[in-house]
Amino acid sequence: MKRILFLPLFILLISPAFAQKKYSNVGGIETEYKDKYTFTAKLDETTNILSFETNAPVTVAEFSTYTPEELAVRKGKVYTNTYTKKGQTYSYDLTNVLLKDQYAYWLKLYLEDDRSLVAEYFFRKIKAEKPVSTVPETKVEVNPYGDKEVYVAGYEKNGTKDVAKVWKNGVATSLANGSNDAQANSVFVSGTDVYAAGYEKKGEKFVAKVWKNGVATTLTKGPNDARANSVYVSGTNVYVAGYESNGTKSVAKVWKNGVAVSLTNGSNDAIAYSVFVSGIDVYVAGYEKTGPQSVAKVWKNGVATSLTNGSYNGHPSITYSAQAKSVYVSSTDVYVAGYERNGGLTNIAKVWKNGVATSLSPNSKGCYPGSVYVSGTDVYVAGSENIGVYTGGDWYSAIVWKNGVSTALTNYTRKAEAFSVYVSGEDVYVAGEEKKLGKYIAKVWKNGVAIDLTNGANDAGANAVFVK
Repeated sequence: MKRILFLPLFILLISPAFAQKKYSNVGGIETEYKDKYTFTAKLDETTNILSFETNAPVTVAEFSTYTPEELAVRKGKVYTNTYTKKGQTYSYDLTNVLLKDQYAYWLKLYLEDDRSLVAEYFFRKIKAEKPVSTVPETKVEVNPYGDKEVYVAGYEKNGTKDVAKVWKNGVATSLANGSNDAQANSVFVSGTDVYAAGYEKKGEKFVAKVWKNGVATTLTKGPNDARANSVYVSGTNVYVAGYESNGTKSVAKVWKNGVAVSLTNGSNDAIAYSVFVSGIDVYVAGYEKTGPQSVAKVWKNGVATSLTNGSYNGHPSITYSAQAKSVYVSSTDVYVAGYERNGGLTNIAKVWKNGVATSLSPNSKGCYPGSVYVSGTDVYVAGSENIGVYTGGDWYSAIVWKNGVSTALTNYTRKAEAFSVYVSGEDVYVAGEEKKLGKYIAKVWKNGVAIDLTNGANDAGANAVFVK
């Protein structure tokens, strides 16, 4: 069932003029049933009653409470059909000892026919409480980018086609004319030159491209699909990682100044996702299939090292996938971010340091790390965490890990993904996307605060971030 996101009708009521709100309505979804039924939800902090009103034939209402620790892993206490009903109003008394003063509340409503999710609402405690002032605030325009230049690579639809774009401090430059689908997957700045790597569709195939200051260079000219996933500039040399199909299999490749070097022999599918240059050494992260399994790999100067073995806990009869999505070198240490599927078919986010894996999400429903960045002794990873399965598909939240500790960038009530992380001084930047009102919005988060790059009129995404 297709989900339609829209701004829910939350009402938070506080009676005293100078009372401090304890809870905020941080989000929710209602499905296409909104066109058939009416919904209203509110949390009255004067009476401590959380209620919803609907004319829908709701037969199951799941009301969950969370501590901060429980919310982090989405494992709260669930109470089914414990409401008090009067007419079309369903109420929960938050003075009840089981419900009182919880960190967060999550309400899910289901229809009687096939237990279809009809609506859900999410309330969370306000972290920092401030007294309400009657003195009007003076609005001060603040530059969210400060004195830094923040470059983001991605795309925005023009209505029918994806248009590859690079944003500099929020101002977009189109890399393609919009007549064919195109995306920018990576951005790198060297001096005054801005490089982007990605692809553009020509006819029925995708062509790998790299742009320098908006001028495109085509990396592939053959009859088969190819994509450029990552770009890194070292001195006068431009390195690009990606793949090109040989007609039947995708071949992992790295291009140096436009000249391709194959990392695999073409007998198995393989893709290179990330390239990093340290001194004279070129590192590439990706995967190669061996039979039905995909094995996470890192190449150093073309020589592959397998990070996984294609079996679960050493049992080759239990097959699963693994991919290396990003590589970063700090001094003599090589960090790789990716995922490995366990025996329960759940993708576990991992960081390999010099080939030794650390799991970032052993208890989650599935994670997809997209980027790793090392600053001093701190290791940052950006990615997405599966927070539930809906009729319309999986539901993800954008996540950033610092030294293995996760922080959610979004509030779990909209689909969101993080693809790239970059650290500059004390500031942590993450690029990704969040779905609102049925459209994906390209975003960059600075220290957890979101900055929208697009207005939501058309789908858009931010695939990479670079800070100068």
